[in-house]
Amino acid sequence: MQTAIKIIEEIKQDAGDLQKKLLSVPNTTDSGYTRPQTDALIDAQELLAIWRRTLLSNLKKVFEEGG
Repeated sequence: MQTAIKIIEEIKQDAGDLQKKLLSVPNTTDSGYTRPQTDALIDAQELLAIWRRTLLSNLKKVFEEGG
């Protein structure tokens, strides 16, 4: 059981690393990101954050409780 929790924690860390990596996506124009690019980056950041904070936390809880 502890192994499952450790793996889930590693996945949460990987998701955090992906969020950081999104911040390094380069601009495609001299004036910055286009509006659709900005929206897509924000959506990706938000969904990764929700997945990490909520869904992976719920997954960890279920494994901790054994149910």
